[in-house]
Amino acid sequence: MQSLQLKNIDIDQKAQVYDAVNAHHNVAVIDTFERIKDVNEGYCKILGVNKHNIIGETSSILKSRLHSDSLYKNLWGTITNGEVWTGVLPYNVSKSNKYWLQTTVVPVKNKKGTIEKYISFYNDITNYYHQDHLVEELDTCKKAIVKKFPQLVLSLNERGKILRAFNEYRQVEFDEIVGSYIYDYIEQEYHFAVKSKIKEVFNLQTINGFRFASQASEKEKALYFSEIEPVFNNYNEVVFAKVTTERRTEDIKVVSELKAIEAKYSTIFQSINVGIIVVADSNGNISEWNQGAESAFGYSEKEVLGQSLTLLIAEEHMETSIQQLLYLKDHLEDCAQGDTLEMVGVRKNGEKFPVEFAVSSWYCGKDRYFSAIMLDISNRKSLENKLQQKTEDLEQFLYRAAHDLKAPLTTIEGLINLIKHENKQEHISNIIEMLDVSLNRGKLLLDNLSFASVISQKKCQVSSININKEVDKTLQALSSLENFEEIKFCINVNEDIRFYSNKDLFNSMLQNLIQNAIYYCKPLEASHLPTITIDVSQSHQSLDILIKDNGRGISDENLERIFDLYYRVNNEGVQGSALGLYIVKCIVDDLSGHINVESELNIGTTFRIEIPNLK
Repeated sequence: MQSLQLKNIDIDQKAQVYDAVNAHHNVAVIDTFERIKDVNEGYCKILGVNKHNIIGETSSILKSRLHSDSLYKNLWGTITNGEVWTGVLPYNVSKSNKYWLQTTVVPVKNKKGTIEKYISFYNDITNYYHQDHLVEELDTCKKAIVKKFPQLVLSLNERGKILRAFNEYRQVEFDEIVGSYIYDYIEQEYHFAVKSKIKEVFNLQTINGFRFASQASEKEKALYFSEIEPVFNNYNEVVFAKVTTERRTEDIKVVSELKAIEAKYSTIFQSINVGIIVVADSNGNISEWNQGAESAFGYSEKEVLGQSLTLLIAEEHMETSIQQLLYLKDHLEDCAQGDTLEMVGVRKNGEKFPVEFAVSSWYCGKDRYFSAIMLDISNRKSLENKLQQKTEDLEQFLYRAAHDLKAPLTTIEGLINLIKHENKQEHISNIIEMLDVSLNRGKLLLDNLSFASVISQKKCQVSSININKEVDKTLQALSSLENFEEIKFCINVNEDIRFYSNKDLFNSMLQNLIQNAIYYCKPLEASHLPTITIDVSQSHQSLDILIKDNGRGISDENLERIFDLYYRVNNEGVQGSALGLYIVKCIVDDLSGHINVESELNIGTTFRIEIPNLK
């Protein structure tokens, strides 16, 4: 500790320092012969004497260097060596009045380094000292009461308050602890567990128990097991809980090892935040809950402990899930290792999600516990559903492809036969034009079928795309379509950031959407101008495309099916292969994008697409 320097302050300032010391400390000056040379008023007040009566006398607080007590030997040995001593000294004013003084003794040396005197400072800490000893006495008293627990039957309310304590051995009441709480006699580290067990007894109306250790002395430590039993009134309501306790062991090593194992288990259990781990008792009530379970279901440990497992099961699947769980409980030993179950879980916010879990069980004493290690399989189920849909699409694809290819081939075959029997050149020219239309339809169908089959392969081929350029190329490619010249195109492309994706997929998506808008435009009239709006905006993360028309629109009943394979709204005279929007949806999905559509009959349709920038 850095010493206070008074060399550079004037006399008035030194006087202020001395006044401050006198005001806050009881001070005495003692010479090297252990005689009091000077004291302040505070010192006289403690001793209850007049200053003139003690000057020249030996200090009754510091005693003498010849004193046999080790405390005073240490004090005098320290200060005579020129070092500062600090400690607590007792002072008996009378037999019934004792002070405890926080004391500091400072040796004062002359210029030669010889000790000339000692200055002692005293602070009265009697009140604090008594409180500390009172706490120690109270702690000792509580430990003595805990040792009597095996002899007592306690009646508790739901908050753990002791309503009655009865000594079964002596058949007498033990009123000293009535009105206090059971937590007053159990170390704090066990409070949460005990509260949980008491709550379960009152809520679930079943017998429960807890264990705790108590340190009776430095060498003696005992392990206690308490059983909590609900006591009912005539209305089958729990009015109080009866607690009986058994002392199991005095082996401190066993207790310490148990606590270490429990701490290690708890740390490992709670640190697992990827897997969902739920432990339940034989009644299906949750007793353990890790961070992974909290993240998945949204319930905190405090909210879920003691609750039934049914809290986590979706209501519409409740009956089936309970039957599965009960069967598993009774046949767990017959199940092969690695067997799992699936059920639909429900989060705190009501959201449902699929989980897969494996169950194991063990016994702790007479009690059986079950552990469910769960996994959120939402992503897997989504992929399975997509695979199922793709399988169905493929089956339909093969059937419709064969049918649709057969139609133009049959038409071509018939037209060729007509040419064989036709002699007039004018008629042959008309038949050839019809033949050309059929061939183009067949070629368009084959092109779409071919492209649909390689969408997933193309998504890995990424390059920079000039959006303005690709929009112009698409419109140029579609310019030969019927009524194209009658349509007004409103184009707005914001291309401040370089965009990366698969160029073939992007062009196909763009072409099919614009082509679809052209096909379903209403004809030009005096009161109606066909309009298609193409709006493209982008950020560093994604590209947003809007394609809007004021055409025929789509009814609500057809809107949900427009992306299905070979689905077409029944509009006579509309061109196309019924594959366009299916291809668009496949492209957007494979690029990890999103698409949605809004439409109103005779008003028009709007497609909004968001695809990521794959830079």
